[in-house]
Amino acid sequence: MPREDFTWAQAPLEQIIEWNVSNRESIAGGGNVSFSRKTQEFSDAVPGSGIEMLCSPSGKAFGELTLDKMALTSGALAFDDMAKFTDKVDTIREDQYEESRKQAALNQEGKKNTIEHPVHALLADHYIRSGSEQVIVYHPHKTSLSILTSSQRGMELLNEGLGKTYLEVPFQIPGIGLGQTVQKMMPSHKGELYGVIQENHGAWIAAPDFKTLESRREQLESTAWNIIREQGKKCGYDFDKNPFGENKEDTFEGELKEDIVKNTMEAIYEKVFDGSGDYTYDTEIVEPGLNLIKLTTEEGVMYLNTTDLARKYAQSKKAKGLAGYFTRTSPDSIVSAGLSDNYIDINDATDILRLRGDIQEQVEKGYGDMYSRTFVIEGIGIATVGGHYKSDVSEKSEDPMAERTNAARNAAIMVNDTLQVEKYASLFGPVKRLSGKDSEFIANKWTCELERGATMRGAK
Repeated sequence: MPREDFTWAQAPLEQIIEWNVSNRESIAGGGNVSFSRKTQEFSDAVPGSGIEMLCSPSGKAFGELTLDKMALTSGALAFDDMAKFTDKVDTIREDQYEESRKQAALNQEGKKNTIEHPVHALLADHYIRSGSEQVIVYHPHKTSLSILTSSQRGMELLNEGLGKTYLEVPFQIPGIGLGQTVQKMMPSHKGELYGVIQENHGAWIAAPDFKTLESRREQLESTAWNIIREQGKKCGYDFDKNPFGENKEDTFEGELKEDIVKNTMEAIYEKVFDGSGDYTYDTEIVEPGLNLIKLTTEEGVMYLNTTDLARKYAQSKKAKGLAGYFTRTSPDSIVSAGLSDNYIDINDATDILRLRGDIQEQVEKGYGDMYSRTFVIEGIGIATVGGHYKSDVSEKSEDPMAERTNAARNAAIMVNDTLQVEKYASLFGPVKRLSGKDSEFIANKWTCELERGATMRGAK
Protein backbone atom coordinates (compact mmCIF):
# COMPACT_ATOMS: atom_id res chain seq x y z
CA MET A 1 0.00 0.00 0.00
CA PRO A 2 2.39 2.74 -1.15
CA ARG A 3 1.74 6.34 -0.12
CA GLU A 4 2.54 7.39 -3.68
CA ASP A 5 -0.99 6.26 -4.56
CA PHE A 6 -2.34 9.20 -2.52
CA THR A 7 -0.53 12.09 -4.18
CA TRP A 8 -3.97 13.26 -5.39
CA ALA A 9 -4.82 14.01 -1.75
CA GLN A 10 -2.05 16.58 -1.26
CA ALA A 11 -3.89 19.66 -2.56
CA PRO A 12 -7.20 18.84 -0.79
CA LEU A 13 -5.35 18.26 2.49
CA GLU A 14 -3.60 21.62 2.22
CA GLN A 15 -6.93 23.40 1.70
CA ILE A 16 -8.60 21.56 4.58
CA ILE A 17 -5.69 22.52 6.83
CA GLU A 18 -6.12 26.13 5.73
CA TRP A 19 -9.83 26.02 6.65
CA ASN A 20 -8.89 24.96 10.17
CA VAL A 21 -5.79 27.06 10.77
CA SER A 22 -7.21 30.33 9.39
CA ASN A 23 -10.90 29.90 10.22
CA ARG A 24 -10.69 27.42 13.12
CA GLU A 25 -13.42 25.12 11.86
CA SER A 26 -12.31 22.70 14.56
CA ILE A 27 -10.90 23.33 18.02
CA ALA A 28 -7.19 22.50 18.10
CA GLY A 29 -6.76 18.75 18.26
CA GLY A 30 -10.31 18.02 17.08
CA GLY A 31 -11.85 16.99 13.78
CA ASN A 32 -10.42 14.54 11.25
CA VAL A 33 -10.19 13.73 7.56
CA SER A 34 -9.62 10.66 5.42
CA PHE A 35 -8.72 9.93 1.82
CA SER A 36 -9.74 6.57 0.34
CA ARG A 37 -9.08 4.84 -2.97
CA LYS A 38 -10.44 1.75 -4.71
CA THR A 39 -7.95 -1.03 -5.53
CA GLN A 40 -8.06 -4.16 -7.66
CA GLU A 41 -8.90 -6.20 -4.54
CA PHE A 42 -12.29 -4.51 -4.21
CA SER A 43 -15.17 -6.99 -4.09
CA ASP A 44 -18.92 -6.30 -3.95
CA ALA A 45 -19.26 -9.43 -1.84
CA VAL A 46 -16.92 -8.31 0.97
CA PRO A 47 -17.69 -4.99 2.74
CA GLY A 48 -14.65 -2.75 3.08
CA SER A 49 -12.47 -4.89 0.83
CA GLY A 50 -10.06 -3.28 -1.60
CA ILE A 51 -10.27 0.18 0.04
CA GLU A 52 -6.98 1.78 1.00
CA MET A 53 -7.17 4.76 3.32
CA LEU A 54 -5.15 7.61 4.77
CA CYS A 55 -6.77 8.79 8.03
CA SER A 56 -5.99 11.51 10.51
CA PRO A 57 -3.96 9.93 13.31
CA SER A 58 -5.35 10.02 16.84
CA GLY A 59 -4.70 13.25 18.69
CA LYS A 60 -3.27 15.27 15.81
CA ALA A 61 -4.48 18.82 15.18
CA PHE A 62 -5.16 19.79 11.58
CA GLY A 63 -2.33 22.32 11.69
CA GLU A 64 0.15 19.50 12.32
CA LEU A 65 -1.01 17.21 9.50
CA THR A 66 0.91 16.19 6.41
CA LEU A 67 0.29 13.17 4.20
CA ASP A 68 3.34 11.51 5.76
CA LYS A 69 1.87 11.92 9.25
CA MET A 70 -1.50 10.38 8.37
CA ALA A 71 -2.23 6.75 9.28
CA LEU A 72 -2.12 4.32 6.37
CA THR A 73 -4.99 1.87 6.89
CA SER A 74 -7.89 0.15 5.12
CA GLY A 75 -11.64 -0.15 5.01
CA ALA A 76 -11.43 -3.87 5.72
CA LEU A 77 -9.92 -3.30 9.17
CA ALA A 78 -12.83 -1.09 10.22
CA PHE A 79 -15.40 -3.65 9.05
CA ASP A 80 -13.48 -6.44 10.80
CA ASP A 81 -13.48 -4.49 14.06
CA MET A 82 -17.20 -3.72 13.87
CA ALA A 83 -17.97 -7.40 13.27
CA LYS A 84 -15.68 -8.58 16.05
CA PHE A 85 -17.40 -6.60 18.80
CA THR A 86 -21.07 -7.06 17.92
CA ASP A 87 -21.86 -8.89 21.18
CA LYS A 88 -20.16 -6.39 23.49
CA VAL A 89 -21.98 -3.13 22.88
CA ASP A 90 -22.16 -2.15 26.56
CA THR A 91 -18.61 -3.11 27.48
CA ILE A 92 -16.43 -2.36 24.49
CA ARG A 93 -15.69 1.32 25.02
CA GLU A 94 -12.00 1.17 25.84
CA ASP A 95 -11.36 -2.46 24.91
CA GLN A 96 -12.61 -2.01 21.37
CA TYR A 97 -10.57 1.12 20.90
CA GLU A 98 -7.31 -0.39 22.08
CA GLU A 99 -7.94 -3.62 20.20
CA SER A 100 -8.73 -1.85 16.95
CA ARG A 101 -5.66 0.34 17.19
CA LYS A 102 -3.44 -2.74 17.29
CA GLN A 103 -4.54 -3.39 13.72
CA ALA A 104 -5.19 0.07 12.38
CA ALA A 105 -1.64 1.13 11.53
CA LEU A 106 -0.37 -0.95 8.62
CA ASN A 107 3.17 -1.57 7.41
CA GLN A 108 4.48 -1.29 10.97
CA GLU A 109 4.21 2.50 10.83
CA GLY A 110 2.97 2.65 14.39
CA LYS A 111 0.59 5.57 13.82
CA LYS A 112 -2.59 5.53 15.90
CA ASN A 113 -5.64 5.80 13.69
CA THR A 114 -8.47 8.21 14.42
CA ILE A 115 -11.11 6.66 16.68
CA GLU A 116 -13.69 7.61 14.02
CA HIS A 117 -12.08 5.36 11.40
CA PRO A 118 -15.25 3.16 11.17
CA VAL A 119 -17.47 6.08 10.07
CA HIS A 120 -14.90 7.14 7.48
CA ALA A 121 -14.66 3.55 6.21
CA LEU A 122 -18.44 3.13 5.98
CA LEU A 123 -18.83 6.29 3.93
CA ALA A 124 -15.85 5.41 1.72
CA ASP A 125 -17.31 1.94 1.12
CA HIS A 126 -20.71 3.43 0.24
CA TYR A 127 -19.21 5.77 -2.35
CA ILE A 128 -16.90 3.21 -3.90
CA ARG A 129 -19.80 0.76 -4.21
CA SER A 130 -21.68 3.55 -5.98
CA GLY A 131 -18.91 3.92 -8.57
CA SER A 132 -16.37 6.35 -7.12
CA GLU A 133 -12.67 5.62 -7.46
CA GLN A 134 -11.66 8.02 -4.69
CA VAL A 135 -13.44 9.41 -1.62
CA ILE A 136 -12.78 12.25 0.81
CA VAL A 137 -14.49 12.28 4.22
CA TYR A 138 -14.15 15.45 6.32
CA HIS A 139 -15.30 15.82 9.93
CA PRO A 140 -15.02 19.41 11.22
CA HIS A 141 -16.12 20.50 14.68
CA LYS A 142 -18.09 23.60 13.71
CA THR A 143 -19.97 25.85 16.14
CA SER A 144 -23.06 26.00 13.92
CA LEU A 145 -23.31 22.21 13.92
CA SER A 146 -22.79 22.03 17.68
CA ILE A 147 -25.75 24.39 18.06
CA LEU A 148 -28.16 22.42 15.88
CA THR A 149 -27.09 18.93 16.97
CA SER A 150 -27.71 19.82 20.61
CA SER A 151 -31.44 19.20 20.15
CA GLN A 152 -33.54 16.74 18.19
CA ARG A 153 -35.52 19.53 16.52
CA GLY A 154 -32.35 21.32 15.47
CA MET A 155 -31.04 18.16 13.84
CA GLU A 156 -34.31 17.59 12.02
CA LEU A 157 -34.44 21.16 10.66
CA LEU A 158 -30.83 20.93 9.54
CA ASN A 159 -31.36 17.73 7.60
CA GLU A 160 -34.63 19.00 6.12
CA GLY A 161 -32.77 22.10 4.94
CA LEU A 162 -30.14 19.85 3.38
CA GLY A 163 -32.76 17.81 1.53
CA LYS A 164 -32.41 14.82 3.91
CA THR A 165 -29.07 13.99 2.33
CA TYR A 166 -27.42 13.08 5.65
CA LEU A 167 -27.99 10.08 7.90
CA GLU A 168 -29.09 11.24 11.37
CA VAL A 169 -27.72 9.16 14.26
CA PRO A 170 -28.11 9.45 18.05
CA PHE A 171 -25.16 10.17 20.31
CA GLN A 172 -22.83 7.26 20.80
CA ILE A 173 -19.25 7.37 22.05
CA PRO A 174 -17.26 7.72 18.80
CA GLY A 175 -15.47 4.53 17.82
CA ILE A 176 -16.66 1.07 16.90
CA GLY A 177 -19.93 1.55 18.78
CA LEU A 178 -20.75 4.60 16.66
CA GLY A 179 -19.62 2.74 13.55
CA GLN A 180 -21.98 -0.11 14.35
CA THR A 181 -24.87 2.34 14.80
CA VAL A 182 -24.15 4.01 11.44
CA GLN A 183 -23.77 0.60 9.78
CA LYS A 184 -27.17 -0.54 11.06
CA MET A 185 -28.94 2.67 10.07
CA MET A 186 -27.42 3.25 6.62
CA PRO A 187 -29.75 0.81 4.78
CA SER A 188 -32.74 2.88 5.95
CA HIS A 189 -31.45 6.05 4.28
CA LYS A 190 -33.29 6.95 1.09
CA GLY A 191 -31.75 8.92 -1.78
CA GLU A 192 -28.32 10.50 -2.05
CA LEU A 193 -26.06 10.25 1.00
CA TYR A 194 -23.77 13.22 1.61
CA GLY A 195 -22.64 12.10 5.05
CA VAL A 196 -23.63 11.58 8.69
CA ILE A 197 -24.99 14.01 11.30
CA GLN A 198 -24.60 12.90 14.92
CA GLU A 199 -26.38 14.26 17.97
CA ASN A 200 -24.14 16.37 20.26
CA HIS A 201 -21.22 16.04 17.89
CA GLY A 202 -21.56 17.32 14.33
CA ALA A 203 -21.22 16.02 10.78
CA TRP A 204 -19.04 13.89 8.51
CA ILE A 205 -19.12 15.19 4.94
CA ALA A 206 -18.32 12.68 2.17
CA ALA A 207 -17.60 13.38 -1.49
CA PRO A 208 -15.97 11.73 -4.52
CA ASP A 209 -13.74 14.76 -5.18
CA PHE A 210 -12.60 17.96 -3.52
CA LYS A 211 -14.80 20.32 -5.54
CA THR A 212 -17.90 18.44 -4.40
CA LEU A 213 -16.63 18.34 -0.80
CA GLU A 214 -16.06 22.08 -0.82
CA SER A 215 -19.57 22.70 -2.17
CA ARG A 216 -21.17 20.45 0.45
CA ARG A 217 -19.16 22.05 3.24
CA GLU A 218 -20.35 25.52 2.19
CA GLN A 219 -23.94 24.28 1.87
CA LEU A 220 -23.82 22.75 5.35
CA GLU A 221 -22.51 25.92 6.99
CA SER A 222 -24.83 28.36 5.21
CA THR A 223 -27.87 26.14 5.77
CA ALA A 224 -27.09 25.82 9.47
CA TRP A 225 -26.80 29.56 10.11
CA ASN A 226 -29.86 30.34 7.97
CA ILE A 227 -31.90 27.94 10.09
CA ILE A 228 -30.62 29.53 13.30
CA ARG A 229 -31.41 33.06 12.12
CA GLU A 230 -34.86 32.14 10.77
CA GLN A 231 -35.77 30.35 13.99
CA GLY A 232 -34.77 33.43 15.94
CA LYS A 233 -36.99 35.66 13.82
CA LYS A 234 -39.88 33.23 14.11
CA CYS A 235 -39.63 33.25 17.89
CA GLY A 236 -39.17 37.02 18.07
CA TYR A 237 -35.94 36.36 19.90
CA ASP A 238 -33.48 39.15 20.65
CA PHE A 239 -30.16 37.31 20.59
CA ASP A 240 -28.20 40.19 22.06
CA LYS A 241 -30.55 41.61 24.67
CA ASN A 242 -31.37 38.55 26.74
CA PRO A 243 -29.73 35.41 25.32
CA PHE A 244 -29.81 33.34 28.53
CA GLY A 245 -33.14 34.23 30.10
CA GLU A 246 -33.67 35.89 33.46
CA ASN A 247 -30.82 37.20 35.53
CA LYS A 248 -30.12 35.83 38.96
CA GLU A 249 -31.46 38.17 41.63
CA ASP A 250 -29.03 40.81 42.91
CA THR A 251 -26.34 39.79 40.43
CA PHE A 252 -23.59 42.32 39.74
CA GLU A 253 -24.17 44.23 36.50
CA GLY A 254 -21.91 47.22 37.12
CA GLU A 255 -18.63 48.25 35.55
CA LEU A 256 -15.82 45.73 35.80
CA LYS A 257 -13.13 47.95 37.22
CA GLU A 258 -9.51 46.84 37.25
CA ASP A 259 -9.45 45.93 40.94
CA ILE A 260 -12.49 43.64 40.54
CA VAL A 261 -10.94 41.83 37.58
CA LYS A 262 -7.51 41.41 39.15
CA ASN A 263 -8.78 40.26 42.53
CA THR A 264 -11.15 37.79 40.89
CA MET A 265 -8.35 36.23 38.87
CA GLU A 266 -5.84 36.23 41.71
CA ALA A 267 -8.30 34.66 44.18
CA ILE A 268 -9.05 31.75 41.84
CA TYR A 269 -5.41 31.31 40.93
CA GLU A 270 -4.16 31.31 44.52
CA LYS A 271 -6.65 28.62 45.49
CA VAL A 272 -5.98 26.41 42.49
CA PHE A 273 -2.21 26.57 42.93
CA ASP A 274 -2.23 26.72 46.74
CA GLY A 275 -0.21 29.90 47.01
CA SER A 276 0.51 33.24 45.44
CA GLY A 277 3.13 34.64 43.14
CA ASP A 278 4.20 37.50 40.96
CA TYR A 279 1.41 38.09 38.47
CA THR A 280 1.66 39.74 35.10
CA TYR A 281 -1.43 40.96 33.27
CA ASP A 282 -2.12 41.69 29.65
CA THR A 283 -4.79 41.09 27.03
CA GLU A 284 -4.71 38.66 24.13
CA ILE A 285 -6.82 38.16 21.03
CA VAL A 286 -7.13 34.38 21.23
CA GLU A 287 -9.16 34.26 18.01
CA PRO A 288 -10.75 36.94 15.81
CA GLY A 289 -13.27 38.90 17.84
CA LEU A 290 -12.33 37.35 21.19
CA ASN A 291 -10.06 39.58 23.29
CA LEU A 292 -9.45 38.18 26.79
CA ILE A 293 -7.66 39.27 29.94
CA LYS A 294 -4.64 37.10 30.69
CA LEU A 295 -2.85 36.41 33.98
CA THR A 296 0.53 34.70 33.85
CA THR A 297 2.81 33.30 36.57
CA GLU A 298 5.57 30.70 36.59
CA GLU A 299 3.05 27.99 37.54
CA GLY A 300 0.35 28.58 34.98
CA VAL A 301 -1.92 30.83 32.98
CA MET A 302 -5.50 32.08 33.31
CA TYR A 303 -7.79 33.75 30.78
CA LEU A 304 -10.87 35.70 31.87
CA ASN A 305 -13.68 36.21 29.38
CA THR A 306 -15.57 39.37 30.31
CA THR A 307 -17.23 39.88 26.92
CA ASP A 308 -20.87 40.91 26.90
CA LEU A 309 -21.90 37.32 26.11
CA ALA A 310 -19.84 35.78 28.91
CA ARG A 311 -21.04 38.32 31.45
CA LYS A 312 -24.69 37.84 30.49
CA TYR A 313 -24.31 34.11 30.96
CA ALA A 314 -22.55 34.56 34.31
CA GLN A 315 -25.38 36.88 35.44
CA SER A 316 -28.17 34.51 34.48
CA LYS A 317 -30.20 32.05 36.51
CA LYS A 318 -29.33 29.50 33.84
CA ALA A 319 -25.62 29.64 34.76
CA LYS A 320 -26.37 28.76 38.38
CA GLY A 321 -28.83 26.07 37.32
CA LEU A 322 -26.29 24.50 34.95
CA ALA A 323 -23.44 24.62 37.46
CA GLY A 324 -21.22 21.60 36.83
CA TYR A 325 -22.90 20.78 33.49
CA PHE A 326 -22.09 23.79 31.30
CA THR A 327 -19.32 22.02 29.36
CA ARG A 328 -21.21 18.80 28.68
CA THR A 329 -22.68 19.74 25.30
CA SER A 330 -20.16 17.70 23.29
CA PRO A 331 -17.07 15.49 23.71
CA ASP A 332 -14.92 18.40 22.50
CA SER A 333 -16.20 20.76 25.18
CA ILE A 334 -15.39 18.22 27.88
CA VAL A 335 -11.90 17.52 26.53
CA SER A 336 -11.02 21.21 26.15
CA ALA A 337 -12.87 22.97 28.97
CA GLY A 338 -13.08 20.19 31.56
CA LEU A 339 -15.66 17.76 32.85
CA SER A 340 -17.40 20.28 35.13
CA ASP A 341 -17.41 24.04 35.48
CA ASN A 342 -17.12 25.56 38.96
CA TYR A 343 -19.88 28.16 39.51
CA ILE A 344 -18.99 30.87 42.02
CA ASP A 345 -21.78 32.90 43.66
CA ILE A 346 -20.75 36.49 44.43
CA ASN A 347 -22.38 38.55 47.19
CA ASP A 348 -20.84 41.95 46.44
CA ALA A 349 -18.24 42.38 43.72
CA THR A 350 -17.49 45.96 44.78
CA ASP A 351 -16.40 44.84 48.27
CA ILE A 352 -12.98 43.47 47.32
CA LEU A 353 -12.30 41.61 50.56
CA ARG A 354 -15.69 39.95 50.43
CA LEU A 355 -15.23 39.20 46.73
CA ARG A 356 -11.96 37.38 47.39
CA GLY A 357 -13.49 35.56 50.33
CA ASP A 358 -16.51 34.40 48.32
CA ILE A 359 -14.25 33.08 45.58
CA GLN A 360 -11.79 31.32 47.87
CA GLU A 361 -14.63 29.62 49.74
CA GLN A 362 -16.25 28.32 46.57
CA VAL A 363 -13.29 27.16 44.49
CA GLU A 364 -13.74 23.44 44.98
CA LYS A 365 -12.06 20.27 43.85
CA GLY A 366 -14.14 18.17 41.51
CA TYR A 367 -13.85 14.75 39.93
CA GLY A 368 -10.54 13.01 40.68
CA ASP A 369 -9.60 15.53 43.39
CA MET A 370 -8.66 18.13 40.75
CA TYR A 371 -9.75 21.75 40.53
CA SER A 372 -11.87 22.66 37.56
CA ARG A 373 -10.51 23.96 34.28
CA THR A 374 -13.42 26.40 33.88
CA PHE A 375 -14.89 28.84 36.43
CA VAL A 376 -18.14 30.76 35.95
CA ILE A 377 -18.05 33.80 38.25
CA GLU A 378 -21.47 35.34 38.85
CA GLY A 379 -21.79 38.76 37.24
CA ILE A 380 -18.13 38.90 36.19
CA GLY A 381 -17.38 36.35 33.48
CA ILE A 382 -15.79 32.96 32.80
CA ALA A 383 -12.19 32.02 33.61
CA THR A 384 -10.13 29.13 32.25
CA VAL A 385 -6.91 27.89 33.86
CA GLY A 386 -3.96 25.94 32.46
CA GLY A 387 -1.00 24.45 34.29
CA HIS A 388 -2.63 22.64 37.22
CA TYR A 389 -3.27 19.34 35.43
CA LYS A 390 -0.36 16.94 35.10
CA SER A 391 -1.17 16.45 31.42
CA ASP A 392 -0.84 20.21 30.76
CA VAL A 393 2.93 19.87 30.43
CA SER A 394 4.63 16.96 28.69
CA GLU A 395 7.45 15.10 30.44
CA LYS A 396 10.05 16.23 27.91
CA SER A 397 8.66 19.68 27.33
CA GLU A 398 10.99 22.23 25.78
CA ASP A 399 8.58 25.09 26.58
CA PRO A 400 6.35 24.36 29.60
CA MET A 401 4.89 27.86 29.67
CA ALA A 402 3.71 27.60 26.07
CA GLU A 403 1.99 24.31 26.87
CA ARG A 404 0.28 25.71 29.99
CA THR A 405 -0.84 28.71 27.94
CA ASN A 406 -2.26 26.56 25.17
CA ALA A 407 -4.23 24.47 27.67
CA ALA A 408 -5.87 27.60 29.10
CA ARG A 409 -6.31 29.25 25.68
CA ASN A 410 -7.94 26.25 24.03
CA ALA A 411 -10.29 25.92 26.99
CA ALA A 412 -11.21 29.60 26.61
CA ILE A 413 -11.93 29.14 22.90
CA MET A 414 -14.15 26.14 23.58
CA VAL A 415 -15.96 28.02 26.36
CA ASN A 416 -16.77 30.72 23.81
CA ASP A 417 -18.15 28.05 21.45
CA THR A 418 -20.22 26.56 24.27
CA LEU A 419 -21.65 30.00 25.00
CA GLN A 420 -22.78 30.16 21.37
CA VAL A 421 -24.47 26.78 21.79
CA GLU A 422 -26.30 28.01 24.90
CA LYS A 423 -27.24 31.25 23.18
CA TYR A 424 -28.84 29.68 20.11
CA ALA A 425 -29.67 26.02 20.76
CA SER A 426 -32.54 26.67 23.18
CA LEU A 427 -34.50 28.10 20.23
CA PHE A 428 -35.04 24.51 19.15
CA GLY A 429 -36.04 23.03 22.49
CA PRO A 430 -34.14 21.87 25.57
CA VAL A 431 -30.38 21.61 25.04
CA LYS A 432 -29.38 18.00 25.35
CA ARG A 433 -26.24 17.27 27.33
CA LEU A 434 -24.11 14.17 27.56
CA SER A 435 -24.91 11.83 30.43
CA GLY A 436 -22.73 11.76 33.52
CA LYS A 437 -21.54 8.29 32.59
CA ASP A 438 -20.48 9.30 29.10
CA SER A 439 -19.00 12.59 30.30
CA GLU A 440 -16.83 10.98 32.98
CA PHE A 441 -15.66 8.32 30.55
CA ILE A 442 -14.66 10.91 27.94
CA ALA A 443 -12.89 13.12 30.47
CA ASN A 444 -11.03 10.52 32.47
CA LYS A 445 -10.88 7.10 30.82
CA TRP A 446 -11.03 7.45 27.07
CA THR A 447 -7.51 7.03 25.74
CA CYS A 448 -8.01 8.90 22.48
CA GLU A 449 -9.35 12.00 24.24
CA LEU A 450 -6.56 11.93 26.82
CA GLU A 451 -4.17 11.86 23.86
CA ARG A 452 -5.99 14.75 22.24
CA GLY A 453 -5.91 16.73 25.48
CA ALA A 454 -2.17 16.21 25.60
CA THR A 455 -1.81 17.13 21.92
CA MET A 456 -3.61 20.41 22.54
CA ARG A 457 -0.74 21.55 24.76
CA GLY A 458 1.20 22.29 21.61
CA ALA A 459 -1.61 22.89 19.13
CA LYS A 460 -3.03 26.21 18.11
